[in-house]
Amino acid sequence: MLGSPATGAKAQERPSDADLASIIEQLSAHHREGSRVEFVNVDPAMSPSCRMNAAAMKVSRGTDSKSFPVLIDNRGGPSGVRQMFAKLGRISVDADGAGRAYHAEDPFGDCSPSADQPSRRICALDNFSDAGMRLFLGAARLKRADPKSQTADAPTFLPNWRELWPLIRDQKLVPLPLKSIAAPEGPRDFNLIHWKERNLTFAFNTKIVPATHKGYPCRFGQESEYSGYFISATTFKKASPTRTDGCKPGQYLDSEKVPFLVVPTEKFGGIGLGDIAIGFLKTPAGLHIAYGIAGDTGPYDHFGEGSIAFNKALLDERRRIEDAGDVDSLDIDLAEPRRQHLEGASLAVLVLGGTRRLLGGDYSEANIRKVGEVQLKRWSAAVPGSEGRLNACLDAAH
Repeated sequence: MLGSPATGAKAQERPSDADLASIIEQLSAHHREGSRVEFVNVDPAMSPSCRMNAAAMKVSRGTDSKSFPVLIDNRGGPSGVRQMFAKLGRISVDADGAGRAYHAEDPFGDCSPSADQPSRRICALDNFSDAGMRLFLGAARLKRADPKSQTADAPTFLPNWRELWPLIRDQKLVPLPLKSIAAPEGPRDFNLIHWKERNLTFAFNTKIVPATHKGYPCRFGQESEYSGYFISATTFKKASPTRTDGCKPGQYLDSEKVPFLVVPTEKFGGIGLGDIAIGFLKTPAGLHIAYGIAGDTGPYDHFGEGSIAFNKALLDERRRIEDAGDVDSLDIDLAEPRRQHLEGASLAVLVLGGTRRLLGGDYSEANIRKVGEVQLKRWSAAVPGSEGRLNACLDAAH
Protein backbone atom coordinates (compact mmCIF):
# COMPACT_ATOMS: atom_id res chain seq x y z
CA MET A 1 0.00 0.00 0.00
CA LEU A 2 3.05 2.27 0.06
CA GLY A 3 3.76 4.68 -2.77
CA SER A 4 6.82 6.84 -3.27
CA PRO A 5 8.74 8.15 -0.20
CA ALA A 6 7.28 11.16 1.56
CA THR A 7 8.79 14.59 1.24
CA GLY A 8 8.61 17.48 3.64
CA ALA A 9 8.32 15.48 6.87
CA LYS A 10 11.35 15.17 9.13
CA ALA A 11 12.75 11.66 9.48
CA GLN A 12 12.05 11.57 13.23
CA GLU A 13 8.39 12.34 12.55
CA ARG A 14 7.87 9.11 10.62
CA PRO A 15 7.40 5.52 11.90
CA SER A 16 9.77 2.85 10.67
CA ASP A 17 8.98 1.50 7.21
CA ALA A 18 7.70 -1.78 8.66
CA ASP A 19 5.47 -0.03 11.21
CA LEU A 20 4.24 2.45 8.62
CA ALA A 21 3.28 -0.33 6.20
CA SER A 22 1.39 -2.13 8.98
CA ILE A 23 -0.40 1.05 10.09
CA ILE A 24 -1.49 1.79 6.53
CA GLU A 25 -2.76 -1.76 6.12
CA GLN A 26 -4.79 -1.49 9.35
CA LEU A 27 -6.24 1.88 8.36
CA SER A 28 -7.18 0.48 4.95
CA ALA A 29 -9.37 -2.16 6.60
CA HIS A 30 -11.64 0.61 7.93
CA HIS A 31 -11.81 2.50 4.63
CA ARG A 32 -15.35 1.46 3.66
CA GLU A 33 -17.08 4.49 2.21
CA GLY A 34 -19.42 3.70 -0.67
CA SER A 35 -18.48 4.98 -4.11
CA ARG A 36 -21.28 3.83 -6.41
CA VAL A 37 -25.03 3.17 -6.12
CA GLU A 38 -27.26 1.46 -8.66
CA PHE A 39 -30.81 0.21 -8.51
CA VAL A 40 -31.09 -3.37 -9.75
CA ASN A 41 -33.68 -6.16 -9.91
CA VAL A 42 -36.43 -3.62 -10.40
CA ASP A 43 -39.88 -5.18 -10.29
CA PRO A 44 -41.77 -3.89 -13.38
CA ALA A 45 -45.08 -4.20 -11.53
CA MET A 46 -45.86 -1.12 -9.45
CA SER A 47 -47.58 -1.62 -6.12
CA PRO A 48 -51.13 -0.37 -6.81
CA SER A 49 -51.51 1.48 -3.50
CA CYS A 50 -47.91 2.42 -2.72
CA ARG A 51 -47.31 3.52 -6.34
CA MET A 52 -43.64 2.48 -6.17
CA ASN A 53 -41.59 -0.41 -7.57
CA ALA A 54 -39.64 -2.92 -5.51
CA ALA A 55 -35.89 -2.91 -6.24
CA ALA A 56 -32.49 -3.52 -4.70
CA MET A 57 -30.17 -0.60 -3.93
CA LYS A 58 -26.70 -1.98 -4.65
CA VAL A 59 -23.93 0.01 -2.95
CA SER A 60 -20.38 -0.74 -4.07
CA ARG A 61 -16.84 0.08 -3.09
CA GLY A 62 -14.30 -1.40 -5.48
CA THR A 63 -15.13 -5.09 -5.82
CA ASP A 64 -17.16 -5.14 -2.58
CA SER A 65 -20.89 -4.48 -2.57
CA LYS A 66 -24.05 -4.91 -0.53
CA SER A 67 -27.69 -4.67 -1.57
CA PHE A 68 -30.63 -3.25 0.39
CA PRO A 69 -34.32 -3.80 -0.46
CA VAL A 70 -36.07 -0.53 -1.33
CA LEU A 71 -39.09 0.85 -3.15
CA ILE A 72 -38.47 3.42 -5.88
CA ASP A 73 -40.37 5.78 -8.13
CA ASN A 74 -39.19 4.21 -11.39
CA ARG A 75 -40.81 6.55 -13.87
CA GLY A 76 -37.42 7.92 -14.86
CA GLY A 77 -35.74 4.51 -15.03
CA PRO A 78 -33.17 3.20 -12.47
CA SER A 79 -30.73 6.02 -13.31
CA GLY A 80 -33.35 8.70 -12.74
CA VAL A 81 -34.86 7.52 -9.45
CA ARG A 82 -36.14 10.59 -7.60
CA GLN A 83 -37.99 8.96 -4.71
CA MET A 84 -36.90 6.07 -2.51
CA PHE A 85 -38.68 4.36 0.38
CA ALA A 86 -36.93 1.84 2.63
CA LYS A 87 -38.26 -0.22 5.50
CA LEU A 88 -35.51 -0.62 8.10
CA GLY A 89 -34.85 -2.71 11.16
CA ARG A 90 -32.49 -0.21 12.70
CA ILE A 91 -31.42 3.43 12.58
CA SER A 92 -28.17 4.03 14.46
CA VAL A 93 -26.85 7.48 15.36
CA ASP A 94 -24.27 9.62 13.56
CA ALA A 95 -22.82 12.27 15.90
CA ASP A 96 -20.49 13.74 13.24
CA GLY A 97 -20.99 17.45 12.75
CA ALA A 98 -22.05 18.02 16.36
CA GLY A 99 -20.02 20.66 18.14
CA ARG A 100 -19.51 18.32 21.10
CA ALA A 101 -18.82 15.16 19.07
CA TYR A 102 -15.13 14.61 19.95
CA HIS A 103 -12.71 16.02 22.52
CA ALA A 104 -9.06 15.17 23.18
CA GLU A 105 -9.64 15.02 26.94
CA ASP A 106 -12.63 12.70 26.66
CA PRO A 107 -11.59 10.17 24.01
CA PHE A 108 -14.22 7.60 25.03
CA GLY A 109 -17.16 9.97 25.46
CA ASP A 110 -17.67 9.13 29.12
CA CYS A 111 -17.33 12.62 30.67
CA SER A 112 -13.70 12.51 31.75
CA PRO A 113 -12.34 15.07 34.25
CA SER A 114 -10.35 17.86 32.62
CA ALA A 115 -6.59 17.38 32.87
CA ASP A 116 -6.10 21.07 33.72
CA GLN A 117 -9.15 21.43 35.98
CA PRO A 118 -10.07 18.06 37.56
CA SER A 119 -13.28 19.54 38.97
CA ARG A 120 -14.48 20.33 35.44
CA ARG A 121 -15.81 17.44 33.37
CA ILE A 122 -15.49 17.31 29.58
CA CYS A 123 -18.34 15.39 27.90
CA ALA A 124 -17.92 14.31 24.29
CA LEU A 125 -20.80 12.70 22.45
CA ASP A 126 -18.77 10.02 20.70
CA ASN A 127 -15.52 8.09 21.02
CA PHE A 128 -12.33 8.49 19.02
CA SER A 129 -12.80 5.21 17.20
CA ASP A 130 -15.93 6.44 15.41
CA ALA A 131 -13.97 9.46 14.15
CA GLY A 132 -11.35 7.25 12.52
CA MET A 133 -8.81 8.22 15.20
CA ARG A 134 -6.24 5.56 16.05
CA LEU A 135 -3.22 5.41 18.37
CA PHE A 136 -0.37 3.00 17.66
CA LEU A 137 2.63 1.88 19.71
CA GLY A 138 4.94 0.72 16.98
CA ALA A 139 2.51 -1.15 14.73
CA ALA A 140 0.20 -2.26 17.55
CA ARG A 141 -3.04 -0.35 17.88
CA LEU A 142 -3.72 0.77 21.44
CA LYS A 143 -7.27 0.52 22.70
CA ARG A 144 -9.16 1.24 25.85
CA ALA A 145 -8.10 -0.94 28.77
CA ASP A 146 -10.36 -3.96 29.13
CA PRO A 147 -11.31 -4.39 32.81
CA LYS A 148 -11.78 -8.11 32.17
CA SER A 149 -8.26 -8.55 30.82
CA GLN A 150 -5.77 -10.56 32.91
CA THR A 151 -2.82 -8.64 31.44
CA ALA A 152 -2.62 -5.79 33.92
CA ASP A 153 0.66 -4.38 32.55
CA ALA A 154 -0.40 -4.29 28.89
CA PRO A 155 0.04 -0.84 27.27
CA THR A 156 -3.26 1.00 27.17
CA PHE A 157 -4.61 3.89 25.18
CA LEU A 158 -5.27 6.48 27.86
CA PRO A 159 -1.89 7.00 29.58
CA ASN A 160 -0.07 7.09 26.25
CA TRP A 161 -2.60 9.45 24.72
CA ARG A 162 -2.41 11.85 27.67
CA GLU A 163 1.32 12.18 27.16
CA LEU A 164 1.12 12.52 23.38
CA TRP A 165 -1.78 14.96 23.09
CA PRO A 166 -0.01 18.05 24.57
CA LEU A 167 2.70 17.65 21.93
CA ILE A 168 0.07 17.57 19.18
CA ARG A 169 -1.92 20.44 20.72
CA ASP A 170 1.20 22.61 20.99
CA GLN A 171 2.37 21.58 17.48
CA LYS A 172 5.65 20.13 18.70
CA LEU A 173 5.43 17.25 16.22
CA VAL A 174 5.16 17.43 12.44
CA PRO A 175 2.14 15.76 10.77
CA LEU A 176 2.61 13.32 7.91
CA PRO A 177 -0.30 13.24 5.41
CA LEU A 178 -0.74 9.76 3.99
CA LYS A 179 -1.91 11.20 0.69
CA SER A 180 1.78 11.73 -0.05
CA ILE A 181 2.75 8.09 0.42
CA ALA A 182 -0.27 5.77 0.38
CA ALA A 183 -1.25 4.07 -2.84
CA PRO A 184 -4.38 5.40 -4.64
CA GLU A 185 -6.58 2.68 -3.14
CA GLY A 186 -5.14 3.23 0.35
CA PRO A 187 -6.22 5.45 3.28
CA ARG A 188 -5.08 8.70 1.69
CA ASP A 189 -7.45 10.79 3.82
CA PHE A 190 -5.49 10.03 7.01
CA ASN A 191 -2.79 12.17 8.61
CA LEU A 192 -0.21 10.65 10.96
CA ILE A 193 1.59 12.39 13.83
CA HIS A 194 4.56 10.41 15.14
CA TRP A 195 6.50 10.78 18.42
CA LYS A 196 9.83 9.09 17.85
CA GLU A 197 10.98 9.02 21.50
CA ARG A 198 7.98 6.89 22.50
CA ASN A 199 7.35 5.26 19.12
CA LEU A 200 3.73 6.47 19.29
CA THR A 201 1.74 7.35 16.19
CA PHE A 202 -1.61 9.12 16.12
CA ALA A 203 -3.74 8.71 12.99
CA PHE A 204 -6.88 10.69 12.17
CA ASN A 205 -9.23 10.71 9.21
CA THR A 206 -9.34 14.20 7.72
CA LYS A 207 -12.72 13.51 6.10
CA ILE A 208 -14.22 13.19 9.58
CA VAL A 209 -11.99 15.58 11.54
CA PRO A 210 -10.62 18.12 9.02
CA ALA A 211 -7.01 19.21 9.16
CA THR A 212 -5.46 22.67 9.42
CA HIS A 213 -3.15 23.96 6.72
CA LYS A 214 -0.29 22.45 8.72
CA GLY A 215 -1.98 19.07 9.04
CA TYR A 216 -3.18 19.16 12.67
CA PRO A 217 -6.77 18.29 13.61
CA CYS A 218 -9.11 21.30 13.50
CA ARG A 219 -10.63 22.41 16.81
CA PHE A 220 -13.18 25.02 17.79
CA GLY A 221 -11.61 28.26 19.02
CA GLN A 222 -12.00 30.19 22.25
CA GLU A 223 -14.84 32.24 20.75
CA SER A 224 -17.01 29.15 20.31
CA GLU A 225 -19.37 27.51 22.79
CA TYR A 226 -17.56 24.30 21.80
CA SER A 227 -14.08 25.62 22.55
CA GLY A 228 -11.49 22.83 22.55
CA TYR A 229 -13.67 20.22 20.85
CA PHE A 230 -12.54 18.81 17.52
CA ILE A 231 -14.41 20.08 14.49
CA SER A 232 -16.10 17.10 12.88
CA ALA A 233 -17.39 17.02 9.34
CA THR A 234 -20.47 15.99 7.44
CA THR A 235 -20.31 15.33 3.71
CA PHE A 236 -22.94 18.02 3.24
CA LYS A 237 -21.22 21.40 3.42
CA LYS A 238 -22.59 24.88 3.94
CA ALA A 239 -20.96 28.16 3.03
CA SER A 240 -18.65 29.17 5.89
CA PRO A 241 -15.84 31.64 6.55
CA THR A 242 -12.35 30.13 6.57
CA ARG A 243 -10.09 30.77 9.57
CA THR A 244 -6.44 31.64 9.09
CA ASP A 245 -5.48 28.04 9.92
CA GLY A 246 -7.72 26.72 7.13
CA CYS A 247 -10.51 25.37 9.32
CA LYS A 248 -14.19 26.11 8.65
CA PRO A 249 -16.12 25.54 11.90
CA GLY A 250 -19.47 26.65 10.45
CA GLN A 251 -19.36 24.50 7.33
CA TYR A 252 -21.01 21.33 8.62
CA LEU A 253 -24.43 20.21 9.83
CA ASP A 254 -24.68 20.03 13.62
CA SER A 255 -25.97 16.54 14.42
CA GLU A 256 -27.57 17.80 17.64
CA LYS A 257 -29.50 20.56 15.89
CA VAL A 258 -30.16 19.43 12.31
CA PRO A 259 -32.13 16.25 11.57
CA PHE A 260 -30.39 14.38 8.77
CA LEU A 261 -30.17 10.91 7.26
CA VAL A 262 -26.92 9.23 6.22
CA VAL A 263 -27.04 8.08 2.58
CA PRO A 264 -24.58 5.88 0.64
CA THR A 265 -23.09 8.53 -1.68
CA GLU A 266 -23.39 12.23 -2.43
CA LYS A 267 -25.63 11.60 -5.43
CA PHE A 268 -27.42 8.50 -6.72
CA GLY A 269 -30.08 8.54 -9.39
CA GLY A 270 -31.99 11.78 -8.97
CA ILE A 271 -31.31 11.92 -5.22
CA GLY A 272 -28.56 14.02 -3.67
CA LEU A 273 -27.29 15.58 -0.46
CA GLY A 274 -29.62 18.27 0.86
CA ASP A 275 -32.79 16.61 -0.43
CA ILE A 276 -35.66 16.06 2.01
CA ALA A 277 -35.43 12.78 3.97
CA ILE A 278 -38.29 11.76 6.23
CA GLY A 279 -38.24 9.09 8.92
CA PHE A 280 -41.26 7.17 10.21
CA LEU A 281 -41.55 5.22 13.45
CA LYS A 282 -44.99 3.66 13.67
CA THR A 283 -46.01 1.92 16.87
CA PRO A 284 -49.37 0.67 18.15
CA ALA A 285 -49.54 3.92 20.13
CA GLY A 286 -49.08 6.23 17.15
CA LEU A 287 -46.80 7.62 14.45
CA HIS A 288 -43.65 9.69 14.99
CA ILE A 289 -42.19 11.54 12.00
CA ALA A 290 -38.70 13.04 11.66
CA TYR A 291 -38.32 15.68 8.95
CA GLY A 292 -34.71 15.90 7.83
CA ILE A 293 -32.40 16.04 4.85
CA ALA A 294 -29.82 13.73 3.31
CA GLY A 295 -26.84 15.15 5.15
CA ASP A 296 -23.93 12.73 5.35
CA THR A 297 -22.51 9.66 3.63
CA GLY A 298 -21.57 6.37 5.23
CA PRO A 299 -20.00 2.94 4.64
CA TYR A 300 -21.08 0.85 1.69
CA ASP A 301 -22.27 -2.03 3.89
CA HIS A 302 -24.64 -0.16 6.23
CA PHE A 303 -27.81 1.79 5.48
CA GLY A 304 -29.85 3.13 8.36
CA GLU A 305 -28.20 5.96 10.28
CA GLY A 306 -29.47 9.35 11.37
CA SER A 307 -28.24 12.41 13.20
CA ILE A 308 -28.86 12.89 16.91
CA ALA A 309 -31.69 15.31 16.09
CA PHE A 310 -33.23 12.87 13.57
CA ASN A 311 -33.39 9.98 16.02
CA LYS A 312 -34.57 12.19 18.86
CA ALA A 313 -37.48 13.29 16.67
CA LEU A 314 -38.37 9.69 15.84
CA LEU A 315 -38.31 8.72 19.51
CA ASP A 316 -39.96 11.98 20.66
CA GLU A 317 -36.99 12.35 23.00
CA ARG A 318 -36.62 15.79 24.58
CA ARG A 319 -33.89 15.36 27.19
CA ARG A 320 -30.41 16.82 26.71
CA ILE A 321 -27.86 14.33 25.44
CA GLU A 322 -24.74 14.47 27.61
CA ASP A 323 -22.27 11.79 26.49
CA ALA A 324 -21.66 8.78 24.24
CA GLY A 325 -23.85 6.58 26.42
CA ASP A 326 -26.79 8.92 25.90
CA VAL A 327 -26.12 8.94 22.15
CA ASP A 328 -26.07 5.14 22.07
CA SER A 329 -29.44 5.11 23.82
CA LEU A 330 -30.92 6.82 20.76
CA ASP A 331 -30.12 3.86 18.50
CA ILE A 332 -33.43 2.49 17.23
CA ASP A 333 -33.19 -1.28 16.85
CA LEU A 334 -36.37 -3.25 16.25
CA ALA A 335 -34.45 -6.45 17.00
CA GLU A 336 -34.46 -5.25 20.64
CA PRO A 337 -37.94 -3.69 20.87
CA ARG A 338 -38.26 -3.87 24.66
CA ARG A 339 -35.33 -1.50 25.18
CA GLN A 340 -37.41 1.44 23.93
CA HIS A 341 -40.91 -0.06 24.25
CA LEU A 342 -41.14 -0.56 20.47
CA GLU A 343 -42.96 -3.87 20.35
CA GLY A 344 -44.94 -4.12 17.11
CA ALA A 345 -43.21 -1.07 15.59
CA SER A 346 -42.34 -0.36 11.96
CA LEU A 347 -39.43 1.85 10.89
CA ALA A 348 -38.93 3.44 7.48
CA VAL A 349 -37.37 6.35 5.60
CA LEU A 350 -38.47 8.27 2.51
CA VAL A 351 -36.02 10.34 0.44
CA LEU A 352 -37.45 12.86 -2.04
CA GLY A 353 -34.98 13.83 -4.75
CA GLY A 354 -34.90 17.31 -6.26
CA THR A 355 -36.18 18.99 -3.08
CA ARG A 356 -32.98 20.66 -1.85
CA ARG A 357 -33.74 23.83 -3.82
CA LEU A 358 -37.01 24.24 -1.91
CA LEU A 359 -35.07 24.90 1.29
CA GLY A 360 -33.53 28.04 -0.17
CA GLY A 361 -30.25 27.51 1.65
CA ASP A 362 -31.94 27.50 5.08
CA TYR A 363 -31.07 24.21 6.79
CA SER A 364 -32.55 25.00 10.17
CA GLU A 365 -34.73 22.38 11.80
CA ALA A 366 -37.77 24.66 11.54
CA ASN A 367 -37.38 25.25 7.80
CA ILE A 368 -36.67 21.59 7.09
CA ARG A 369 -39.86 20.68 8.94
CA LYS A 370 -41.88 23.34 7.09
CA VAL A 371 -40.75 22.16 3.65
CA GLY A 372 -40.85 18.50 4.64
CA GLU A 373 -44.47 18.68 5.80
CA VAL A 374 -45.55 20.12 2.45
CA GLN A 375 -43.59 17.50 0.48
CA LEU A 376 -44.92 14.63 2.58
CA LYS A 377 -48.46 15.88 2.06
CA ARG A 378 -47.90 15.93 -1.71
CA TRP A 379 -46.41 12.42 -1.65
CA SER A 380 -49.22 11.08 0.52
CA ALA A 381 -51.93 12.62 -1.68
CA ALA A 382 -51.36 9.91 -4.31
CA VAL A 383 -53.43 7.55 -2.11
CA PRO A 384 -56.59 8.48 -0.17
CA GLY A 385 -56.34 8.71 3.63
CA SER A 386 -53.82 10.58 5.77
CA GLU A 387 -51.61 7.51 6.20
CA GLY A 388 -52.90 5.45 3.29
CA ARG A 389 -49.80 5.58 1.12
CA LEU A 390 -47.43 5.17 4.06
CA ASN A 391 -49.28 2.08 5.23
CA ALA A 392 -49.35 0.68 1.69
CA CYS A 393 -45.60 1.19 1.29
CA LEU A 394 -44.88 -0.36 4.69
CA ASP A 395 -46.89 -3.40 3.55
CA ALA A 396 -45.16 -3.52 0.15
CA ALA A 397 -41.61 -3.12 1.50
CA HIS A 398 -39.51 -6.06 2.65
